[in-house]
Amino acid sequence: MEYLLSNLGINQDKNELPKIREGEASRLLEQFPDRVPVLISHVGKDITIDKRKYLVPKNLELGQFLHILRRRSTLRPTDAIFLFISSKNLLVPMNKEMGSLHAQLSEEGFLNISLQKENTFG
Repeated sequence: MEYLLSNLGINQDKNELPKIREGEASRLLEQFPDRVPVLISHVGKDITIDKRKYLVPKNLELGQFLHILRRRSTLRPTDAIFLFISSKNLLVPMNKEMGSLHAQLSEEGFLNISLQKENTFG
């Protein structure tokens, strides 16, 4: 992360990072008012995913987003993924829409989601 920030010419002060994220999120929300910025903040060591930032429709359900994440990861069909929302590590129902989750639980303008894997069949 520090390497990316230094390439952008941004001071690496950790106090400025929330301001940068808020600015990026507000710019995205202004440009795409019908979308939600999602940040995959923590992924378990045994999960490989190719993207960490997503811009998803507000009416997309969490279960549909889980399907997108599953397709973009290297998980086996026998592995289960648990999605924890925000720094509070909340498990929410899969039928919740991303727009309502963003309105309730966004931090720094992004909906932060942590992924954890659980082996379900052995």
